[in-house]
Amino acid sequence: MKKFFTPTLVVIMTMLFGMVSSCGNNDNSNTNSSKTDKPPSLPSAKGYVANEAGGSVSVIDLQYSLKTTSIDFSDSAGTMFMAHNVQVAPNGKSVWVAAAGMDSSKTNYLIVIDPNSGTIKERVLLGKDLHVAHVVLDDQSKNAFVTAGETNEVIQVDATTYQVVRNLI
Repeated sequence: MKKFFTPTLVVIMTMLFGMVSSCGNNDNSNTNSSKTDKPPSLPSAKGYVANEAGGSVSVIDLQYSLKTTSIDFSDSAGTMFMAHNVQVAPNGKSVWVAAAGMDSSKTNYLIVIDPNSGTIKERVLLGKDLHVAHVVLDDQSKNAFVTAGETNEVIQVDATTYQVVRNLI
């Protein structure tokens, strides 16, 4: 149930974010238009689904319900990282993933994805043996907060500099 619930929740939240962000462009002016006019095109809505055991995140085109790509979290040494939780920043300019190492080092990262290119733009080292699980951003996309289950902490990361600000207990 847990594996079904987390990806489903991510897709639903991403869809809601896409719908809300597209609702602000209402033009109620009276214009003469014929039935042949095409409606304005809406931006493509994407869903991000953590593939925890696969060490990646799938990007889903929500209009066509198709996986468009998979973003691999392996580092340059080939170490795989479990993507546990995915969060689109409120400003829509980044996607954040809490990820833990699958190897014996148990290194934990906060991985930042550029939603336009679908590439990893930053790996923020959080530490070892933390069991990072969830990430959320404040409403202005200035800080990310990551839960660490093993240490019962919340780690605050500056979303601009990608530096750990503090560990909250």
